[in-house]
Amino acid sequence: MAKKPGEVSIVRRDRTLRLTVTSDIYERLERLAVVVGIPPATLATMSVGLYVAQQERSLGAAERVIDKMSEQMGGEVMAEVQKQLSLLTKGSQ
Repeated sequence: MAKKPGEVSIVRRDRTLRLTVTSDIYERLERLAVVVGIPPATLATMSVGLYVAQQERSLGAAERVIDKMSEQMGGEVMAEVQKQLSLLTKGSQ
């Protein structure tokens, strides 16, 4: 079901993850939570989720680049192998 403009999605958290942070990070998280208007734990959950999504996108992009390079190199290498094989077969006839 599509969200309407301005509608907020509610995601129920069902797993617990305990984090220990420095006092500095905790205070900064609390300040941001007040500004955003949500509890610090919710902000921490959102932050972890955003970080994980960003890392997944980065890894996915890197995998796509590597796959593309492999395809290109594979094609070039295969063309060279075929060329070398044709030279060998011509020489033996």
